[in-house]
Parts: sequence; C-alpha cells; structure tokens
Amino acid sequence: MLNTLAGGRIFPGVHHHASFTVAESMDSLAVDLTSDDRETHVSIRGTVTENFPGTSVFTSLPAAS
Repeated sequence: MLNTLAGGRIFPGVHHHASFTVAESMDSLAVDLTSDDRETHVSIRGTVTENFPGTSVFTSLPAAS
C-alpha cells in the first residue's frame, strides 16, 4: 500500500496493487501475479532438476546465473 501511495515520489516508478498466489514445496515453486485491474497476469512454474531440458536457452546453472 505504501509503495502505491508514495510511488513516483519516494519510490521511483509507477506502482499498482496486485494479488500474489505462491505455492512452494521442496522440489517446486509456483507464483501467480494478477493486477487488481486485471490488465497484467504473470504465471511462473518451476521444478528442481539435475539437468536442464534440451529446449532450455541455458545449458547449465552457471550459464543461467
């Protein structure tokens, strides 16, 4: 709430309210963000793995870092 009220004055940029849903376990993470005006939605899912999939743009964890 403070970022929204002070955004552009104290904190640079434009700030809007959004709802987050987070689900995590020892081997997975899921994050969903939806803006209050429903104009923006971001959904991310990930799982722990020993190897990057062949379709990944990264060849390894050091390459991704």
